[in-house]
Amino acid sequence: MRVILTGLARCYRRDTPILVATLSTRDTPIHAGHTRIAAQSCRNFGLGAVTTAPKYRFFSVGGESPALILSESGGAAIEGELYDVPMNSIRTDFLPEEPVELELTVVELADGRSVLAVALRPGLVGSIADQLTDITQEGSWRKYRGLPQPA
Repeated sequence: MRVILTGLARCYRRDTPILVATLSTRDTPIHAGHTRIAAQSCRNFGLGAVTTAPKYRFFSVGGESPALILSESGGAAIEGELYDVPMNSIRTDFLPEEPVELELTVVELADGRSVLAVALRPGLVGSIADQLTDITQEGSWRKYRGLPQPA
């Protein structure tokens, strides 16, 4: 399964692709679960840089966690990195560390593929507005955090 993780993953092709670039980056993991997954990674760290379809808003939750949300208007293409991650690692190492405001979902990439990514739980934008910073215009977690692009 393919998942977008912003920085961690194993490199076995039988794993799940996950978009991570929206959450952390390979050199700046968000939480311990990311660190454990990164420690298991092989040399071919990920599947490469990707961009979502231009229909997502992007938030910083509490200044610490990135989160996508599907938007009918005001969405943009958000940059990330795609990694192959074992489903067991997603279940045991990644999801238990995620904030309760976030959940795993399926997002559309600019090239039309569907992959897993972490998103803000639907319906929470209004109820936790004081914890959210809309960073959609930044286009990536790296840019929002002022981090350099990987070499």
